[in-house]
Formats: sequence, C-alpha cells, structure tokens
Amino acid sequence: MCAHKVFAKIHLDGADFYEPEGVKLDEITCVIYGDPELVQVEVCGHMETVEIGAINEFLQDEGKDERLSYRDAITGVLNDHGFDVEFMEGSL
Repeated sequence: MCAHKVFAKIHLDGADFYEPEGVKLDEITCVIYGDPELVQVEVCGHMETVEIGAINEFLQDEGKDERLSYRDAITGVLNDHGFDVEFMEGSL
C-alpha cells in the first residue's frame, strides 16, 4: 500500500494538515488537550483518541526511559490510516 504524504503544523490547540502542494486538508482534524494529555485525531469521520499522559505514566511505572510525544501520537494515528506525515517547521 502506498502511503499518502501529508504535512502537519502543530499549534497550541491541535494541528492542521496540508497536501504537499500546500492545500489544507479538511478530512483530517486534530485537537490537543494539555490536561489530561490527550490527542484526538479525526480522519475522514473516524475519531481516535490517544491518552498520552496515561501511556507515559505506564511507561514510567514499567521503568522505561521513553515518553510518547504529541508528534508520536499524531504520526501513529495517521500511519494507521495510510498517511505518511512530516511535520512542518515551526510545529510544537
């Protein structure tokens, strides 16, 4: 399967997504919540929520020296839907 390339610009409230030609995509939306740390990504009407804070607490409890970031969460959801995401300069 060939992944569809998109570019993401993360800001304080979420992220905007663009085609390589610079056209903003309406079929992908993202909202970021700071407390609790959540990312909600909607792709073509299908909503997925990633509980970053809970995942990071679990990793810490397991003694793992890694943390999930907003970028990791967004990338994971979009990859599951066949998108290859690259983050634009200036993204959080």
